Amino acid sequence: HNCYSAGSITGLTHVAYAVNTGAIYGRLRYTSVSNVYALSDVAAAHPGLDLQKAASVTGMVAEEMKSESFVLTLADAAEALNSGILASSSVKAMYWAPVEGGYPVQSAEKYVPESIPNGTLEAPYLIYTADDLKAISTQGLDKHYKLMADIDLSGIANWTPIAATGTKFTGSLDGNGYTISNMKVTSVNGQCLGGLFGWIEYPAVVKNLTIDSASIDVNHDFGFDSFGGLLVAYNLGGTIDNCKVSGALSVTNAQAKPVYLGGIVGISKTSGADKTATVVNCISDVDITLTCPAGAETYIGGIVAQVVASSDATYKAIVANCGYLGDITVNAALTANTYVAGIVGWMESYNNASATISQLHNCYSAGSITGLTHQAYYVNTGAIYGRLRYTSV
Repeated sequence: HNCYSAGSITGLTHVAYAVNTGAIYGRLRYTSVSNVYALSDVAAAHPGLDLQKAASVTGMVAEEMKSESFVLTLADAAEALNSGILASSSVKAMYWAPVEGGYPVQSAEKYVPESIPNGTLEAPYLIYTADDLKAISTQGLDKHYKLMADIDLSGIANWTPIAATGTKFTGSLDGNGYTISNMKVTSVNGQCLGGLFGWIEYPAVVKNLTIDSASIDVNHDFGFDSFGGLLVAYNLGGTIDNCKVSGALSVTNAQAKPVYLGGIVGISKTSGADKTATVVNCISDVDITLTCPAGAETYIGGIVAQVVASSDATYKAIVANCGYLGDITVNAALTANTYVAGIVGWMESYNNASATISQLHNCYSAGSITGLTHQAYYVNTGAIYGRLRYTSV
């Protein structure tokens, strides 16, 4: 009971009945087991032989096993042992304590953490694995989260964006300098064409995060508008800060309905009481490809497809300090309103002639745009912007 192994096993492979290697046990026979943990890759390669078919080893990544929450798990199990199988024994299970950068050690005193993760800004839920990341959708879209390890999503064939349809993420995700890699989206979710997040809304914050080698490859064949971005599909009054995104966004728009494609965000806007919509300090190395009929209304931006500030001058729509490194390709001879550019396709202060509400500053684009030529009023292409209206640049 209540043991962990952070070691490795080399030179042997598990062969049932002959060579029995295990992250926790080699062979069990009629043995009670509970609360045992090992590094995930070791546990997968060395399952051990359990003749009782009842024991279970929980796999963890190293960062998770070194975490404060794991210390608390071990401590709770130790108390259960002392009130259970060791209740009448003179020997008691010791408590556990964390070691900075290391694995838990035994302690005579119970460890009392300064804060237990509870989803608040002061004590955010900690994200170690792909399952932890997926759990945001059910654990609370208004809670606060913090990455504690790099996460590889290659084991998920089709990622469902967080807050994809009918819901909105209003909490925060601090990437903490870590990377989410190999995200794949192959099917649409209502109007959402894909992204790590579907819809975020004030006071949502997504920051300090890298998305690497992501892919969205979908067919848009519904009779309504759609939007997508590798990080966020739709941002209403939220903040996206210090995020780097690389990968590919490919959409086939079969119904000639308006489509909004951004390397970072599809649509970013304010509306009424929703606060300033901000995209700052971001780098996009996303190749964007759209295949569509001639009559499709199209918005594409290497950072954001469309940025709109409401008529209320209190709230601003800002894109600043961003760079684009990818390539944009449109496979169509478009005859409908089209806005395609390296940073933002369309940007405006809606129904307000003040150029201080919608702001575009300190950005560069080193990408290319192919398949389109500039034709005033309906096909508008630009290295930085496709069309601006009442915008400070």
